[in-house]
Amino acid sequence: MKRYWYGVSIKDLAQQMQISESSAKVRLHRIRGRLKKYLESWGHLDMTEKDLLDSLRFVDDDLI
Repeated sequence: MKRYWYGVSIKDLAQQMQISESSAKVRLHRIRGRLKKYLESWGHLDMTEKDLLDSLRFVDDDLI
């Protein structure tokens, strides 16, 4: 969530989570995929990447 809401760099995010940058990238990729599936289940099938990233503002921090 911090990556998209606060603009935290992947490097800083990885350091805060005490994981490698590649692991942080994988986690971000997976959460975007989960969010996309969730939004598709609610009928939001025609989302652009920008729309998807904008929707991240409504995802609970505990999910990430």
